[in-house]
Amino acid sequence: MVDNNLDKDIDTKTENTQESLDDPKYLFDLIVSANKLKVYLRVKYCEKGTLIDPQDIFDRLKEMNVIFGIKENDIIIYCKNGEYFKELVAAEGLAPVHGTDARLEYNFKIDDSVEFKEKEDGTVDFKNIDNIKSVTKDGLLCTLIPAIDGNLGKDVYGSDIPYSSGKDVALPSGKNTYVSEDNLRLYASVDGAIYINAKNIDINNVYTVKNVDQTTGNIDFVGSVVVQCDVKAGFCVKAKDDIVVKGMVEGATLEAGRDILISNGMNGRDVGTLTAKGNVTSKYLENATIKVGKSVYSDAIINCNVFAGENIILKGSRGAIIGGECVACESIQAKNIGTKNNIQTKIEIDLEKYLELHNHKQNQSLITKIKVDIDAKQSEADEINDKLNYLAPFIKKSPANEKIYKLLILKKAEINKEINNLKTSLLEFDNNNKKITDHKIVCSGIMYGNTRVVIGWLRYLVREDLSYTKLYNDGSDIQVSPLLPSDLNTEA
Repeated sequence: MVDNNLDKDIDTKTENTQESLDDPKYLFDLIVSANKLKVYLRVKYCEKGTLIDPQDIFDRLKEMNVIFGIKENDIIIYCKNGEYFKELVAAEGLAPVHGTDARLEYNFKIDDSVEFKEKEDGTVDFKNIDNIKSVTKDGLLCTLIPAIDGNLGKDVYGSDIPYSSGKDVALPSGKNTYVSEDNLRLYASVDGAIYINAKNIDINNVYTVKNVDQTTGNIDFVGSVVVQCDVKAGFCVKAKDDIVVKGMVEGATLEAGRDILISNGMNGRDVGTLTAKGNVTSKYLENATIKVGKSVYSDAIINCNVFAGENIILKGSRGAIIGGECVACESIQAKNIGTKNNIQTKIEIDLEKYLELHNHKQNQSLITKIKVDIDAKQSEADEINDKLNYLAPFIKKSPANEKIYKLLILKKAEINKEINNLKTSLLEFDNNNKKITDHKIVCSGIMYGNTRVVIGWLRYLVREDLSYTKLYNDGSDIQVSPLLPSDLNTEA
């Protein structure tokens, strides 16, 4: 069969015969394909039992100026076997190899399609749709696969056939990204969301969304999340850094690696939870569970279970804790605690960390050791100062003296750094060693009856309303005393 690339037979030469004018024993044609890459041998006539002389074919190819890719061995075998009903490729050129365009391989999904997952019960999960393109710091964004150059071809006449070169593309750049030294890979310089525009890839460590609802599904992001309006019931927002909700939160779950800020408050409907390693600040908190590593700030906490690693601070016009249970490790400060109709409210100062720290037998020895180390390092620094003062007049008199002087300067800098680190450790230790009476409950308004107070291992039931009062554990009993100005100025 003729090659599929054969558009039109050209340079067709016929009347190739055995040299016998009176009685030709065979006739053949040599046909060059339109792209000049193949020469086909077709036998038009041959007496039975006659063999074609290969040299006749070689001579005819020479007459046609075919000089490249002649298949001499194939021609000889063809003539020897005498299977002239078949078509033979007598010569074949070299096709050009065209270059390959450069391309970008993305390490993330570049389209906006949403893939719904199936739950174990066979229903579709419309909440966990994972529609945020995110990346961690130093994560690979895309790789540039360079263009590959082509190779010249050669036709059966020995002429070069040009090739098309591969096209280059530029590696994207963008905000919060960096390029590898070989300029072939793009990386993220921060944790964040990936945004693609015409030519750039930007990384933003703040992911902003209008609402968290069916349109967004749950959010799990490596940076901070800003919700312009509300977080609807049943949905979850997780962020490695902060969560900011400018509207309100319903019965949802919020988890932050740092702080949570809710402008219009939260009604958890008895199922909502807030978890933060830092602080939680909300206009109000109602029917929710809150657990934070640091402090909770609000105008009102109503029927909530709250645990704060440091303080619970109620400020604003209400400044009230009503119902539920509030536990803090350092202090609880509010204007009013409980209600007139004596709804049970429990407040607690958890002294576990305080007791662990103060009951540690090695505390005093640790402080002593730090102070001894500081004195020893200071003596060493003073000794170096004496040597520096002694060498100062002789520095320029000898290269050796100058070298020793510089080494002493470096040694002094190292010792001073060690002294500063030891002093910092001592200061941190002292700050952690608060007195037990510093862990207190401060009520600048009314603490209503039926409020249950727990401070460490001691319990106290408020039977009658208390006003302008602080409560603390003095080591043997819970003391109830009037507030001092210093108590009101306490900042968490």
